[in-house]
Amino acid sequence: MVRQTFQTSILPSLKSVLSSSIFWVVAAANSGSSMIKSSDKILGTYYHDTSYPTNIISENQAGGFTIFLSLGMLFGLAIYGRIFTSLRNSVHTTHEQERKRLILRLYVWTVCMCYILSFLAIPFVRSAMIRSSSIVLLLQIMATFGLGVGIAVPLYHIPAIVGQMSFNAGNRGLYASYT
Repeated sequence: MVRQTFQTSILPSLKSVLSSSIFWVVAAANSGSSMIKSSDKILGTYYHDTSYPTNIISENQAGGFTIFLSLGMLFGLAIYGRIFTSLRNSVHTTHEQERKRLILRLYVWTVCMCYILSFLAIPFVRSAMIRSSSIVLLLQIMATFGLGVGIAVPLYHIPAIVGQMSFNAGNRGLYASYT
């Protein structure tokens, strides 16, 4: 009984989902977005470590600065989520292309914010190029906020939409559990 159920329902569903190239693209993109979303656990350490040698941020204050990632995500959902949804409700081909361009721009924006944060972590940049710790902190806050803005729509909208459009009702649960 269990073997028959496995062979007639579970195995075909696994084959359908795991053999789909769309699944792998969405899973890779969603895992990157999820990693950025969970980076709030280490952003406090990043802020504290990069405030050296002036120690403009204490260890206790550093954790509070991670709120800018969440605020950026809320802002991204409010602004770009609304734009994405308005484009999604239209069936015109140009709107579909605009949705794809919007998602591409958000991913490029996210990558740029990651590079800015890593660039601002370099001691030479902080001490020789940007001599003010307050300016570095402001740039880090802006980049963290921008990081949240960039991943909001791809993280929360894309997996559900792709699952609904690309997989039949019997495979959606499996798709959702993997993305």
